[in-house]
Amino acid sequence: MATTKSSKRYAKALFDLSVDNGRLDQVSTDVKALRALVLNSKELTHFLEDPLLTVERRSAILQSLFQGKIEPLVYQFILFVEEKNRIAFLADICEKFDELFYDYKGIIRVRIISAVELTSDQTEAISAKLREKFGKEIEPHGIVDPSILGGFRVVIGDQVFDHSLINQLNRVKQNIIAA
Repeated sequence: MATTKSSKRYAKALFDLSVDNGRLDQVSTDVKALRALVLNSKELTHFLEDPLLTVERRSAILQSLFQGKIEPLVYQFILFVEEKNRIAFLADICEKFDELFYDYKGIIRVRIISAVELTSDQTEAISAKLREKFGKEIEPHGIVDPSILGGFRVVIGDQVFDHSLINQLNRVKQNIIAA
């Protein structure tokens, strides 16, 4: 819980700074890429979590990795987080930043889980219904899960709208058992 609160505070600081400097979109792009890099690289994760590295050594390595390659605001923020011994929480901080960004822009991230890959028309039809329901822009992410047999599930945060065949079959099964 303390990690999450701390991550939220750091993310909010970067968010406010990027808004104040008119760099929100650029910072957001780099924060997304940085989060993906940390989550997809075991070596980078190990490096960020290594307690034996000194702040100076880690800062030097971070400089060689990122200086001049990402938005200067993000680079300075990475060094600041390292200086405060919170660099191991970088992926969490980036995730919290993304939440702030999407909320600020009025965008809802949606996972659409289907048994087969949906066409762009199908994804757009589902997105249009969700835009109508929530009154916000929708950013859909398709996930294929053959175990749902057919139909689809929409996951928004902790809400699940289940229109899958497996769910419908389970309801029929429960009705038969209850009868």
